[in-house]
Amino acid sequence: MKRVALFVMAIAVASASCRHAPARSFSVTVYLANLPAGIARVAPARSSIVVQLDAYGFVPSARYSVRIIRGGCSDPGDRPPLSVSQITADRPGAVHTTTTAGSNGPAILSISGARGEPLTCNDLPSDAATVALTAPPDHQPGGLVTVRLIQGATVLRFDLRGLAPGSRHDVRVRNGGCTTPGGKAAGIIADLRADDLGFVDSDRKAAGLSLPPTKTVAIEIGAAGSSRAILCGEIPAATVK
Repeated sequence: MKRVALFVMAIAVASASCRHAPARSFSVTVYLANLPAGIARVAPARSSIVVQLDAYGFVPSARYSVRIIRGGCSDPGDRPPLSVSQITADRPGAVHTTTTAGSNGPAILSISGARGEPLTCNDLPSDAATVALTAPPDHQPGGLVTVRLIQGATVLRFDLRGLAPGSRHDVRVRNGGCTTPGGKAAGIIADLRADDLGFVDSDRKAAGLSLPPTKTVAIEIGAAGSSRAILCGEIPAATVK
């Protein structure tokens, strides 16, 4: 009789535990900033335009084309460039260069890869200004991260698109939100690589992330070797119930 009572009690405890156990998976959408990221300092003159480029997030040691083209990013057409510069990213994947072109009317700054794939497009202002690099229309990067528990381990599945082909990234998981940087790091996932088409489809373990989170957790992605985030998404506290 005692054995039966103990068996029934064990079933009751197990059932209660199952009712209150957290869900085993959930997802968070991570919105990407423009990649490559950086700034262009524009200095128009009477008959020319000078652009100083400081950018990062490129494939280390890879070559790119920087073009100044007459027109606008929303309708660039098929116009010959006003200037073309060939640049090579350094070992961390950064580019620092200056390009000049004759100027007569609206123009755009465009960076493209070795196969001509467009990476950035900016309408150049008519006055001196500093502009943030942006992705061309219809080439906006994006994606999501699915965070789930597998046999007690926290696994992040990355489904990303629109990245620079072949680019490498580091993933930082930290406490706090995307707009409140500096939170304590919960883990780093190194060497997340985009394929030749700019996609990432990869599973990685995050040992320092426990589920469900008791506080908001940020997932940041930055160019390999850089501390600056170019992508960030938040896992709200108590997302898993």
